[in-house]
Amino acid sequence: MNRFSLKSMSLVLLVAIFGLVLAACTGPEGPAGPAGPGGADGAAGPAGPAGPAGPAGDDGSDGADGENGAPGAPGAPGIPGVPGVDGDSSTAGVTLLRLNFSADTPIADMVLLSGFLAGESVEVKLMAGDGSSASLGAVTANDGGMGSVELTSSGLAEGHYSVVAVGDGGGKASASFTVK
Repeated sequence: MNRFSLKSMSLVLLVAIFGLVLAACTGPEGPAGPAGPGGADGAAGPAGPAGPAGPAGDDGSDGADGENGAPGAPGAPGIPGVPGVDGDSSTAGVTLLRLNFSADTPIADMVLLSGFLAGESVEVKLMAGDGSSASLGAVTANDGGMGSVELTSSGLAEGHYSVVAVGDGGGKASASFTVK
C-alpha cells in the first residue's frame, strides 16, 4: 500500500511552493511610487450637528435716558425722631450806650444787661474779630434780672467787636459795635 496519497503529496507540494513564494517576497521595502492623479469630488455629506455657542460679546454703549415718568404717590411718614433738649428760653439782652468808636482812642462805655434770672451770676467778655477775648468782669443780676459793667480800653484797633454775656442760670446775650 502506498503510504502517501496523491492528495497528501499535492498538499505538501503546495505548502512548499507557498513557503518558497513567501521567502522570495521578504526583501527590503522599495521606495514609494509617485502619487496618482486626484479623483473627482464626491457628493457632499449631510450637515453635522450645531457646535457650542461662543462667548458673549462686549456690552454696547448706553443709550440715551428716557423721559421721566409720572411722580409716584407719597410714601408713608417716617417714625418721629427723639425730641431734642429744650432750647434757651432766656430773654437776656446786652445794650451798649455807644456803638461806634474811633481806632486807637480811649474807650469808656457802659454795658447794660437785662433779662437774666434774679441772682444769676453773669460773666461779660469783649470778643475781637480774630477770636481773642478779654474779660470785662462779672456781675450778679438784681431781682429784676438786670446788671451793668463798664467797657474801658486805652484803645482798640479798627474792626468789629462784640460784648458777650453768659449767665450761670442759662441766660446768654451779645451786642456788637464797630471801631473805625
